Amino acid sequence: MRSMSFLCIFLLTISAARADWIDSFAGGNRQQTWNFGSLPGGSSFTDSTQAGQLTISAPTEVNLGGAAAVFGFVAQSFSDVTVRGRMNPGGVNNLNDNIGLVARLDAGTASAYVLTMEYGSNGANASLDLNVSIGGNLTALGPGPGSFAFTNTNSYFLELTAFGNTITGSVYDGTTNALLTSVTGTNNALASGFSGIVAERAATNVNPLLGTFGQMSSITAVPEPTSMLLCGTVAVAGMLIQRKRKRNRNRNPVH
Repeated sequence: MRSMSFLCIFLLTISAARADWIDSFAGGNRQQTWNFGSLPGGSSFTDSTQAGQLTISAPTEVNLGGAAAVFGFVAQSFSDVTVRGRMNPGGVNNLNDNIGLVARLDAGTASAYVLTMEYGSNGANASLDLNVSIGGNLTALGPGPGSFAFTNTNSYFLELTAFGNTITGSVYDGTTNALLTSVTGTNNALASGFSGIVAERAATNVNPLLGTFGQMSSITAVPEPTSMLLCGTVAVAGMLIQRKRKRNRNRNPVH
């Protein structure tokens, strides 16, 4: 019982000892220090901050240095983590092609868990894609992408959680916060890393890359509900045992 109690204390300590960050880009200022990279490495892009949002973009000329993907991150490492951010906070109409979140990012190798939503035609369905990137090469996680009704001038919240080897991505309506769809997969390739954002486009896409982000946060993931239930069960069992011992001492006093 003592070892189980120690396990519960350990789990609760992990929950409390968080090293989290949040950035609202309020007033056009960044509360965190953001770092950026691109694929192909060294290709051109820009990043800028306006009130309430961060924008990353790359020019049309893909073969002349325009990035096919740009990622931004805060250099604070997490293992179990939930990354959350608002996509398209300004409700613009020309985002292109995919924007999303990264977790457990190794910026040196472009390896990360990646959750992106596809910006498609107004009024059509869009996809929510969950992948693992190893050296920039994407492999899908889970049974397949999620699908949801899409309006290209709306904003959306994305949420990416990496807990152990379980990776979960969800998309919420930016106005009502209603869950639209989610995808879950398992993978153990990446144990820890940085959290942040990504904007992607196909190499054959002739349009400029553009992505806007707001209200970003990276929070240490808490134990699973089953772990918390276990702690509660252990605590109750401990109290019952202590009560029984006390009752037995009262019935059989030592002389």
